[in-house]
Amino acid sequence: MISSVRVLGSSLNYCHIIHNDQYALVIDPGESEPVLDWLALHHLHLTHILITHHHLDHVQGINGLKLNFPNTIVIASSCSQIAHDIKLQHHETFLVNWLNSHITCLHIPGHTIDHCAYLYQNAAFVGDTLFSLGCGQNFEGSFETMLNSINLIKSLNDQTMIYFAHEYTKKNLLFTLSLTDSPILEKYLEHIPSKTVPSSLAFEKEHNLFLQCDNPILWKQLSKKLGPISNMLECFTKLRLAKNRF
Repeated sequence: MISSVRVLGSSLNYCHIIHNDQYALVIDPGESEPVLDWLALHHLHLTHILITHHHLDHVQGINGLKLNFPNTIVIASSCSQIAHDIKLQHHETFLVNWLNSHITCLHIPGHTIDHCAYLYQNAAFVGDTLFSLGCGQNFEGSFETMLNSINLIKSLNDQTMIYFAHEYTKKNLLFTLSLTDSPILEKYLEHIPSKTVPSSLAFEKEHNLFLQCDNPILWKQLSKKLGPISNMLECFTKLRLAKNRF
């Protein structure tokens, strides 16, 4: 099972917990207390901490969790800046024995150089690279690097469920509607839930503009508001800059 827990109060952060009836692993614990409370409520023992990237709102709960579960294994990408027990290369897998299943690491730099995603069955934990109806800012990578990482996520199976790390969906939805007409998204806006994680990759491919940057029809549509667009990278760059200002 997978559960998503809000951390850091008004910062709209999620951490995600994969668990059975005895054990749990957590992805991106930005704060320890809510995770510890959740584990105690469900009587679960923490075995692993998975980190997508080094930003404090994703890692500052590690020490508190390890104080309570000292044998917890911290896992991150091979280029991570944080202290970790296992470092994973791009496409490398590791086995969680109590899950009887492998988890695969994908390196998706752009938001940060060390950013990675984790694939477990039909779930992708993508940190701050992709959000519902949006994407993360490219703080440490070029627009091209970020676009390549987003396209890697896009190449996954349409049934993949996207577990993102922030509840930004309503703002992303308003940004999308400021650039395009979509009766489906207008209706969604009227009934958008307070918690929108996870989202299906199929939904994102249909409605997330950042996953449609290879579409010449979209180039023509966006050119009316963002200026001339003639290729995928130009489309992504102008979209991301427009979102930065929104």
